[in-house]
Amino acid sequence: MSSRREGQDNYLDHAITTGMDDILRGLKEIVRTTDAKQKYYHLLNVLSDLGLIQLDGLKSKMYPKVVSGVVKLIDDISILKTPALEVVYVQPRKSKEDKPDDKHHYIYFDEFANCVESHGDMGGLFAGYLRKWEKDPAEQPPRKP
Repeated sequence: MSSRREGQDNYLDHAITTGMDDILRGLKEIVRTTDAKQKYYHLLNVLSDLGLIQLDGLKSKMYPKVVSGVVKLIDDISILKTPALEVVYVQPRKSKEDKPDDKHHYIYFDEFANCVESHGDMGGLFAGYLRKWEKDPAEQPPRKP
């Protein structure tokens, strides 16, 4: 509960008002100018799998090493759709800072536990810890293998 900060809330609210289209254009600029293009390619690939952008031949210019022509392909990334953004907080329990509305949503650990507990032994174990952590995570550290 103590990891949530007003500054983070303001940053997320700004992202909502900025919109996904501008965020994706900004991401293209980051990828275009960074030396860590391969690292960002993984994010671009996920966004492509989600149908938000279209990558044409970018992977062939990224791997096994970044080669000439990659910047042009980054510039040519098409933004396909820009859904409205919503903030989803995953937190142990309700707090006074919660502001549920159309753009701010909350998933509390007990709800999360209900979703994962039926997914095998690991899901059950994780659900048990989520329920313990709902009260005070410091009191229930995860077990060591």
